[in-house]
Amino acid sequence: MRVFIYEHVTGGGLLGGASPRESPLFVEAASMVAAATHDLHRLRDAEGVLLVDERLRFETPSDGRTAVRTVDSREAWEAAFDEAVRSCDYTLLIAPETAGTLVALARRVEAIGGRLLSPSSRFCDWATDKSRVAATLAELRAAPVGRCLRFDAPWPDGVPLPAVLKPNDGCGSDSVRLIRTAADDARTAAHEFWRLEEFIPGQPASIAVVRGPRQTLLLAPCRQHLADDGTFAYRGGSAPLPREPSQRVAALVNRCLEALPDFHGYIGIDVVLGTASDGADDRIIEVNPRLTTSYHAQHALVRNNLIEVMIDLAEGREVTLDCRSGSVGFTPDGGISGVLEADD
Repeated sequence: MRVFIYEHVTGGGLLGGASPRESPLFVEAASMVAAATHDLHRLRDAEGVLLVDERLRFETPSDGRTAVRTVDSREAWEAAFDEAVRSCDYTLLIAPETAGTLVALARRVEAIGGRLLSPSSRFCDWATDKSRVAATLAELRAAPVGRCLRFDAPWPDGVPLPAVLKPNDGCGSDSVRLIRTAADDARTAAHEFWRLEEFIPGQPASIAVVRGPRQTLLLAPCRQHLADDGTFAYRGGSAPLPREPSQRVAALVNRCLEALPDFHGYIGIDVVLGTASDGADDRIIEVNPRLTTSYHAQHALVRNNLIEVMIDLAEGREVTLDCRSGSVGFTPDGGISGVLEADD
């Protein structure tokens, strides 16, 4: 089995522009590709391919089973990317949705004839448009009420405040703001469209869903740690949530899964557990069509190899998760703390 793990920020996707280390996504990007590559290395019969931007100098695998290809130009990146897709059984994409980046990469893999271990371009296209996601979930009362605005459109009248403003195709907490008055409007031409939606007070959380043609697995729900200064900056999280909020997250996601376009692979779903104890005001905030930073927690909480889980599900095999007891905290750079049941 040969797997191409491609992470866009560290893998040459920014060649011709600013250094990857200047990207606000760099820390999380580097930690996610390291975790996924580590899991791939644990598979006895697997080989990997990894692209690395030549401007980076971080540790890459040296076990002889991972081909590390350094790229120094856009032309070199295109040739290396296409060859890696053709030479591998699967391609796992980790990239931001912003400006259609993840959609374009998925389409490139599909056009070459590669097999995605991550979601298809169709699903990525849907998930990238946050207003389309909210519209899909509107009938289920499972998303915040809001609207899509051009960056230069007048501020709408009668918007209940506080509200949340974010790029309609954003990634993570980039440019997300709490709007208390119209004077807080932070739209810029960096994004053509923005989403303005109601603020849902409560506990931010997330859950990862892994799906194949025969089975869907929900991993442990995580608590999200976000800055309280109105920027919602991501500080990591902890997992698993206690039993009652975990059940609420799972119930909300299970209620909505059939409304989503068909998908396979690993996705992350961000939610807010509202103040109603019966879950009546719990809402899905975003659907991330890729690995998310909480992968670090899942990596620690299950004995299964998560890359192997993705492959098994993609191949139509049934998977049973072997979960450790205990809890962990995690940071955006992949740091893990906590107490878990030891392996036998």
